[in-house]
Amino acid sequence: MRRGNIEAERARRDITQHMMCKMLRISTDSYNRYVNKGEPIPSDKLEQMAQIFGVTTDYLLQPTESWPRETA
Repeated sequence: MRRGNIEAERARRDITQHMMCKMLRISTDSYNRYVNKGEPIPSDKLEQMAQIFGVTTDYLLQPTESWPRETA
C-alpha cells in the first residue's frame, strides 16, 4: 500500500526525500519501505512527519487524500 498523502505533503512543501530523511534521521531505504511498500512506520517517526507537515497522523496513513489537511 502506497501512502500517497505523505508524498503529497512532502511535495507541497518542496522537501526532497533526502531532506525528509535527514529531518527524521532515517535512511532513504527506510523511508521508501514506509511510504512505498507500506511497512509499519515507527510511531515517533509518524508523529514527527505529522508535526513537520502540520497534519494528523490519520491523514498521513491514508492511501489517498481523503482527510482534511489542517489540524485543529
